[in-house]
Amino acid sequence: MHLNIQNNLYKIQETFKDLYNENNISREYIEGFAGGFSGITTKFIIYPLDRVKILKQIIKYPLETNKNRKSWDIFRIVFQSEGVSGLWKGGSFSLARAFISSGIGFYTFKLMDDKLQSVQFISNNQNSIKKFIAGSISGLSILLTTYPLDVLNTRRAILGICGVPLTHKPALKNLSSGFIWTLFGSIPYGGISFLVFHSLKSYWQKYSELDSLRLWLSGGVAGVIALSITYPIDTLRKLKQVESILNSEVGNYNFLL
Repeated sequence: MHLNIQNNLYKIQETFKDLYNENNISREYIEGFAGGFSGITTKFIIYPLDRVKILKQIIKYPLETNKNRKSWDIFRIVFQSEGVSGLWKGGSFSLARAFISSGIGFYTFKLMDDKLQSVQFISNNQNSIKKFIAGSISGLSILLTTYPLDVLNTRRAILGICGVPLTHKPALKNLSSGFIWTLFGSIPYGGISFLVFHSLKSYWQKYSELDSLRLWLSGGVAGVIALSITYPIDTLRKLKQVESILNSEVGNYNFLL
């Protein structure tokens, strides 16, 4: 889940708010639909940046002469060698994952958040603990349902840049590569992002007006904090996902269509 999916979610919820009462549709289902729709929209817009991030995490080629190349250099190389469409390479897997993960993630969070309201913890800050637990469970649900798509997205994103010929398709084997590292990252990421977002949202509601700008800022801050904490694990996850490709001779690797 990227920085401002939560902001888009609340805008979409406002659009569909009449569905809650008029059609007797569960709020959790609206959360899921709104999350999925906002997730796929946001992912499409920011995917070029996401691909550059993946390449920056993995590459040692053809930039070996200058390992300190900046993200802009990678962006320029991709654009010059593959054109505009290259910036969205792997995007189909990513968009599918964004819809499923955002939908399931927000549905699970809302469901668990409601369930945990009746649970009592020995703490003076029970609400924060509940938000973190609900967010962590949400992160786990996303991991269990979309991980193969994440692996395929990463492998597709490196084609043509990492020495893997463009004619090859992402391998459909070893789709669990990097799963353990992702497990270590997804649970705290989900917990931290939801906790920070809802804490900031509560703050704005208490001391000021909750408008779109403040929602956008809350989503951005939550995403930056969560990603900053889990980024090393995310890098290890990406490396494990493509390890079998980069460590083998491309001609002998069993790529499947």
